[in-house]
Amino acid sequence: MELNTTDGNTAKDATLQIILQQLNTLTQSTTEIRNLLLAQNEKIESCLTQVTVLKEETDILKSKVHNLEMKIQETNLEETYNEVKMRFEREKNLIIFGLEETVPANEVETLINNLILPHTVAINHITRLGKHRTGVNRLVKVELSSAKDVVTVLRNTSKVSKSSYPLIRIKSDKTPKQMKQLGALYDDLKARRANGDTNLAIRYVNNIPKIVTVSDYHQGNSKRTREEEESPRQNQLKRRRTEAQSSTATAEQIGQATSYDNKLVSMIKNITPLRKYSKEMLSAEQLTALEDAIVQEM
Repeated sequence: MELNTTDGNTAKDATLQIILQQLNTLTQSTTEIRNLLLAQNEKIESCLTQVTVLKEETDILKSKVHNLEMKIQETNLEETYNEVKMRFEREKNLIIFGLEETVPANEVETLINNLILPHTVAINHITRLGKHRTGVNRLVKVELSSAKDVVTVLRNTSKVSKSSYPLIRIKSDKTPKQMKQLGALYDDLKARRANGDTNLAIRYVNNIPKIVTVSDYHQGNSKRTREEEESPRQNQLKRRRTEAQSSTATAEQIGQATSYDNKLVSMIKNITPLRKYSKEMLSAEQLTALEDAIVQEM
């Protein structure tokens, strides 16, 4: 009986020992898991802190980018305004290349008018560009009274006497940006012709120089009819005139409409050329802002 009791106690002790070992193992595993979770929580908190910092930095960068975009937009609008203004000022000018320094202004005037006989154009001013240098023929700038006269003269430049003026060339007065764009266009044309596209030329389409296929360009011109494009302000001018001329209009209304007409006419003289030159450079919203700037300056 005593042996059986001893054996039973020994078995119980062994079982308890195994249970205790397993409990210790579980306790160690639980501690390790707890430590891992704590480490993960610390990493998560660190990541959250970094995300917060990155968000703040991103917001700062967004603000800086927005400010830069606004400055760029303002700069582009100002540059575009100045470019359009320069084009408007230069559209009445001719530039003559290769004219000897000894040729007087009255001969230049005669030369220009001989190209469009029996018609004549009014020449406001003739001047040489740049400082005088021995052996160098400076460019001659001829200021006409209208852009239409410039177009008329340019269409007849082939009539210049090569015997009297062998080196002369008459061109329109372009801004530096226009000359740069035209130069790039000529380089592109030269490259395309070298690749076999010989039926190409530079033509002005809606006052914008473009490379076109010559046959297509002439065919398009034969079918095209040009209509005057009217701006919203021109339509507004028409409406005001109609109101002023209606049978129910009072004398005071007619006087107000006439005064308003005069202001609109002056305004349109400034805005219409801007619309013509700025189509390729401005969006509709920018063009409206540019027109508003012109109105405010008047």
